[in-house]
Amino acid sequence: MNYKNNVAFSKNALFWAALFLVLACLVSAFTPPLRSPDESLHVRRAYLLSRGEIVLKTGPVEYLGVEVITSGGEIDIGLDSFLAYHLGQIGKPDPGIAAIQNSGVNDLQWTGVKAFRPAPGASYYFPFLYAPQAVALLIGEKLKLSIASSYTLARGFALVSSAMLLWGAFCLYPVNVGLLALISLPMAMFQMSSASLDGISNALAALEIAAFLRMHKTTSAGNSRFAFALWCLGLSLLVTCRPHLLPILTLPFILYRKRRERHQLASGLIALAAAIAWFSIAISTSFDPRVQLGQSTSALVRDYVMHPNAFFVVLWQTLNSNENLQFFWKSFIGILGWLELPLPEWAYSFISASGVALLILGLLAKPKNTIGEARLSLTMVALASVLLVFFALLVTWTPHPADMIKGVQGRYFFVPGLMLAYAWQQPWSALGVWQRRFSGIGLLSFIAFNVFTLTATLQQRYPSTWAADTLRLHN
Repeated sequence: MNYKNNVAFSKNALFWAALFLVLACLVSAFTPPLRSPDESLHVRRAYLLSRGEIVLKTGPVEYLGVEVITSGGEIDIGLDSFLAYHLGQIGKPDPGIAAIQNSGVNDLQWTGVKAFRPAPGASYYFPFLYAPQAVALLIGEKLKLSIASSYTLARGFALVSSAMLLWGAFCLYPVNVGLLALISLPMAMFQMSSASLDGISNALAALEIAAFLRMHKTTSAGNSRFAFALWCLGLSLLVTCRPHLLPILTLPFILYRKRRERHQLASGLIALAAAIAWFSIAISTSFDPRVQLGQSTSALVRDYVMHPNAFFVVLWQTLNSNENLQFFWKSFIGILGWLELPLPEWAYSFISASGVALLILGLLAKPKNTIGEARLSLTMVALASVLLVFFALLVTWTPHPADMIKGVQGRYFFVPGLMLAYAWQQPWSALGVWQRRFSGIGLLSFIAFNVFTLTATLQQRYPSTWAADTLRLHN
């Protein structure tokens, strides 16, 4: 793809990626360990990957006073003690610096002694995207760092990896106002600053979408077989850790329809087959005792595929609940911690209103090099992914017979939001001079407000973090 000013384009990409890296580091400094939803399960999954385990084992654990079989693996008891301490702090008042030091949790070391621990929430995911955290934990163990330092290293590796993937996305295709506004939302920034999977998977999704748009606009000669195969591999890795994004695997066939190159068809089919093969393995080997479905997941999938009207009835009842819609909206913008730490009530309305104003500015630009087919494709994939969010939670997290789908969170709609932003928001370069000025001022103000609200909420809830303690020393 040719741009009028490649140097300026590269500088812009680096600026935005670096900005999000710095802001995520700031948010991370205000956040104690393991405060992202299910982050302890993600850390366990990363540790097991560092031991070479791809498919989780099964073993007995006590759950609600009853011994049950669950998916998990052998975890170092030093790491397990670190996780257990911080899990015990969820929902409690901040213990304070002295209490944390006296607990000895920051002095915990790797022991080499292992015990079976559950990780059912992460058993459905192909673990490759945990590689940055896994490498960090392995380095920490080999260098005999404390568990706390190893965890911090894992969080840092995940954060930097996310920023690098975003940089790649911004280099492949021009950024737009809607895209940058989405990435700056408190929930997205909070997840990017953690050691969980959201930051890396969201950034990889942005990279894959940007690559699709670039390939769609280039000539056939501009797309090498290796680059296309690598892109399809990325799609497969993304889908196998985010099952609701399965519709994104239709994009290689969109490009094949346009180019009619057989290697594109072959790469797309291989990526689809790999994803289906992993889901078959994951469903058959995963045991999650946290919810009793009444039937197996495979049986529920078969029943709802055979009777789709039953799915849409439950979906309608779910969306017809004002309480559910409020929760989806707020948890998309940001409910922090393990969904127990909301932003100030007024912040949701302000972020929503200012976000809509920014989106309108991005829509006012006259289209340049309109890519109607790609736009329509991303829109359809986004809508299908939203439906699949509800379907996936219906067959994996909702007791049956079901009258309402359980477990849906707003953050699950982030990647469909990225697709819509790429599809309908014009690139920054397509905006007029006055639009760029107003958008730039508005966007930077929006980002600053999001980060201020996020860090202020975290500082109030967790006053014993390093950043909060530093602020007190200088006041």
